[in-house]
Amino acid sequence: MKATKINILFWLRKNYINRKGTCQIYCGISARGKKAEFSTGLYIRPNDFDQKRQQAKKTADQSEFINIKLAEIRNFLIKEKIRLELLHKPITPQILKERIFIEYTKIQEGEK
Repeated sequence: MKATKINILFWLRKNYINRKGTCQIYCGISARGKKAEFSTGLYIRPNDFDQKRQQAKKTADQSEFINIKLAEIRNFLIKEKIRLELLHKPITPQILKERIFIEYTKIQEGEK
């Protein structure tokens, strides 16, 4: 079975800046020509996000926290992709998106 290559990108929704001057960081997953996206629930000022490095600039408020959370999301998606490959299950961006929401719900409910 050939490994599925996935791309994980983070970007800002700059057209939706709130009263605090921040906008949401979104995550996009693509694989085999299919795409899924979701909000990370993280907010940052547009000038404080390094699009090329896909992370908060060190000068940004809460940059360390934001960068850790983005790394956690990326790592979870990669681990889940590997887990699905080992189980010979289908891997699509939508499935990975659903898995991260299930995991997030568990954390919120204190099950983890």
